Amino acid sequence: MKKLFLFSFVFIWFSACQTKQEKERIENYASALPQALISPSNLQSFMQKSQALPRIQRLAIAYRELRSVWTEVADPKGNDHFRPTQGVFNRTKMYGDCEDFSASMMSISLALGFQSHIVLGESNTTGHAWTEVQLSTQKPSKKLMKMLETYFQDSVSFTQRKSVYWMQFSPKNSLNPYTPHYIIEKDGKVTSLFKNASTT
Repeated sequence: MKKLFLFSFVFIWFSACQTKQEKERIENYASALPQALISPSNLQSFMQKSQALPRIQRLAIAYRELRSVWTEVADPKGNDHFRPTQGVFNRTKMYGDCEDFSASMMSISLALGFQSHIVLGESNTTGHAWTEVQLSTQKPSKKLMKMLETYFQDSVSFTQRKSVYWMQFSPKNSLNPYTPHYIIEKDGKVTSLFKNASTT
């Protein structure tokens, strides 16, 4: 009985230490996001072709264009980090891993006036990052969903988290293997997010 109690105490203590270390690691990782985001003025050349259009359509065009020119290049193993997106948009060839693409899309979303954040999730084999923009605090109307389907087609997914509806910049069903664990806001603030969302 004493051995069982001791084992339980050690397990709880070890789990608490692991949780604290993970929290500190994520917070340190997220602290680089504010500096990685690009200012709206520096995005003008990338987005100037769509200036006369509604902002949701401009978002769709920018997302489509960024996807079309993006080359996936992973960070060195064990060195995941947000690269400054200023450098991304200054290059003829745009490249980076999922967190760099997410920071780029977050920069675009914020520049267009959308509330946006980055989500970190994990599958059984790997981690992933993606951008979300807020659609509404009520269930989106059929008219809005039809418009989004027209602009984005199957290149995005949608989720409800509590009473807020979000559009996810990842093709339909591509996020199914991932469980969202953390949200990173534009100021680098981290929120734990376990079992609070369902992806559709």
